[in-house]
Amino acid sequence: MDLTPHLGPWQQLRDGVYRAVAEPATVNVGLVVGTDGVLLIDTGSTPAQGRAIAESAAELTGRPISHVIITHDHWDHYWGLSGVLEVCPDAVVIAHESVAPPLSDDARATMMAGHLGVDVSQVAVPNTPIALARGVNLGGLRVEAVHLGAAHTAGDLIVVVQEARVAFAGDLYETAGPPCFGPDSTVGNWPNALDGALAGAKEETLVVPGHGDPTGPMTAFQQRAEISMIFGAAERLVARGVRLDDALAALDQPVDESGQPVEAALEWEWPFDTDTIKDALPLAYAELKSKGMEPRRQLPLV
Repeated sequence: MDLTPHLGPWQQLRDGVYRAVAEPATVNVGLVVGTDGVLLIDTGSTPAQGRAIAESAAELTGRPISHVIITHDHWDHYWGLSGVLEVCPDAVVIAHESVAPPLSDDARATMMAGHLGVDVSQVAVPNTPIALARGVNLGGLRVEAVHLGAAHTAGDLIVVVQEARVAFAGDLYETAGPPCFGPDSTVGNWPNALDGALAGAKEETLVVPGHGDPTGPMTAFQQRAEISMIFGAAERLVARGVRLDDALAALDQPVDESGQPVEAALEWEWPFDTDTIKDALPLAYAELKSKGMEPRRQLPLV
């Protein structure tokens, strides 16, 4: 994978609303331009890329960025913030209150920082943390940032531009591939968060994913149903007494030597590829365990 950061051209989605694709992670960066302010959605992967985004936005609009919204704290969406603030030091930076620079002992963050040449101690801190919601009036366009509970991460924000009928979903929604389930994901609430992101969506609403091309709301609703299917399947597995290791093994070998389904195999196909399900299923089992639901074998009646 080429880890050289670079920024694609700005593409107009609606009047006053743009997106550009930031590599190396193919992240959608958003820009909302009103008569009184310019708002940036996500900041890219490195300080240098953040500077390039801010300079490119100023060239497009003729004005500096006045506001920034961070959809969540993963490196490809957040680590460019310090570069944006070098160009636009007075920008109001909105993020969920859980968003903070990575700890120096975070092994995953340290490894990625090494690949990108980023000092994690220099990742900027958002100056306007929120718990639930924040509105920004840019003049002619109003932007709402809303947190609907832990999902892809603990601090996902959905960004809605009502007048333009555009919703930036961050990594709650993906079209470049399946959704990404990581150690900080919450599978059970993820569909609820997408419901909130799509509340009030019309047929003409554009939903901008964290990665991939924008779509209409029906495609996003379908992915919401598929994520819900994973959690529902995990509940059924647990109710049947299927342990996690057996459920994971059945993903690779769903039938036995005679061609019959193994005990841990489900009666229907999973909605995503095997690697994605292997990431999501342990999370769902852990969430169910926290609610007191664990696999228990039923003894046969004599």
